[in-house]
Amino acid sequence: MRFATSRGGTRPRWRADRRLASALAITTVLIVVACSGDSASAPTATATAAPTVPVASPTAEATSAPSASPAATEPQATPPPTPAAPSLEELNARRTGDPQIDAVLDALLGLDRPALDAIVRTQSAICHEQSLGIGDLEVCPPGVAEGTEVEFFPTGVCEGFPLHTPPYVSLQIPDRTCLVSVIRVEPRPEPIPLWPDGEHLIIFEDATDPGLMTGVYFADGQIVRTQQGCTALEFLLEVGGESPEDLLPSID
Repeated sequence: MRFATSRGGTRPRWRADRRLASALAITTVLIVVACSGDSASAPTATATAAPTVPVASPTAEATSAPSASPAATEPQATPPPTPAAPSLEELNARRTGDPQIDAVLDALLGLDRPALDAIVRTQSAICHEQSLGIGDLEVCPPGVAEGTEVEFFPTGVCEGFPLHTPPYVSLQIPDRTCLVSVIRVEPRPEPIPLWPDGEHLIIFEDATDPGLMTGVYFADGQIVRTQQGCTALEFLLEVGGESPEDLLPSID
């Protein structure tokens, strides 16, 4: 991950670092398969017509030499049907058993936009007028004088930027989402100012645009940051350490 330096210290320039441990790669594959599966019923085998055997004429049978009886063929075993992939409803019905986490899941997956906007935790900083480049969270919004303390919500769509006007979260949630994973965040040795990771991360995928991932970071039942856009699943999982654990139950 690369950073840009500003007067307030380090500021994130949000680029994914793809160097992940093998355990993380395996987890990623399993999660992607879970959300990208086809929920339609398993395909059935198509019956193949038996080959047509030519029937010899009576004259030919009389003049031809008797032939040996054909050997009996053993019946072929029928392969078991392929189990159907879990449906979107089954994936989204999963919960962790933790009341605080599940309350955020209920609001996200139920598209309860007022509830989402009510549990947002914002940041504040003294703003500067001239932007210091991509990822500068302390730039003043239009019409605000330099040196003013401003309130904002940190988010990222490919690159980090501040949202100064609510609603901060609800408009980022697509109408049809697929719950991918909930992981516990591993604290950074040096936290990034104004860019909190929270305690848990909810990852979901746009059900109408597979591959478009969104991360919702939260702590103590409050959403502290979001990340979406160019974000790869591997990048989102990095906050869970080398072997992130999915807190959601698996579907057999």
